[in-house]
Amino acid sequence: MKRYSPSATETWMTCPLKRHLHAQGWQRRRLGKREMGGILGTAFAAGVTTWKSSQLVGIPTDPYICANVAWGSAKSQMAEMEQIGATVGEYDRAQYEAIARRASDGVRRIMTQDPLPPDWTILDVERILPEWGNCRIDLGAETPLGVVVVDWKCKLSLDQKWLPKEMDRYRLSEQRFHYSAAYEDFLHRSVYAFYIVLVVLEPFKVHVLPFVNDPETLAMWMQARRRTWADMEAEENGERQVGIAAKHWDEFGPCEFQGACFESHLDPHLMQHAYTVRKSG
Repeated sequence: MKRYSPSATETWMTCPLKRHLHAQGWQRRRLGKREMGGILGTAFAAGVTTWKSSQLVGIPTDPYICANVAWGSAKSQMAEMEQIGATVGEYDRAQYEAIARRASDGVRRIMTQDPLPPDWTILDVERILPEWGNCRIDLGAETPLGVVVVDWKCKLSLDQKWLPKEMDRYRLSEQRFHYSAAYEDFLHRSVYAFYIVLVVLEPFKVHVLPFVNDPETLAMWMQARRRTWADMEAEENGERQVGIAAKHWDEFGPCEFQGACFESHLDPHLMQHAYTVRKSG
């Protein structure tokens, strides 16, 4: 059975056509908060991965190096975006130019207050599992209660009143079930819990959100995903048509491909006015 990554699965279940356009590399030419948030999160994760990878092999960690990795990741992503013709509106320019600094500052600060307990033993950092859609386990650890999966999240800001909503979103997220099942399969051991470490940069705050796994719930999720992945593979093989969602917005706003579908009618020549294509690989 072919398995797909959590992001591919979630996107397909939201709208198969959106997943199809993503797979082809299409993205909006004008970068918005959604895209800038993605650059920030990826850059922060790169710095944290360097930090935790050093700990895994017993090498002393240098905050300057880890922060510089985050800075370099942000700058590299931004250069790639600019190379394919992506642009930023003047009202977003200051925020865009601050991404590298914010990512590197965030890495320095998280390293001064490690949210993971000292009695945890790191098993894996950035473990890629090809059989599970090439999903990446940010961090796997042995704890006194059992094996846990840790996923790092980074946000620029978060009003405290919205934290319960964020917790609810992560509690039943596709990532939680997929990463837990995938790591169990890899280790041949139960995964006791899935942890979100949510790092808010301004003002700086770290929220550690643990979600204890229920084997029955994981089994129910797996049964449902077998059908989902079979449908995704059938579409990929041309055995079924690419569908389109009935809803074209979510909690973050309008789908980024509204214009591609309803104005350009998926004509690649018309789409090039508002969209560009990322380089593969």
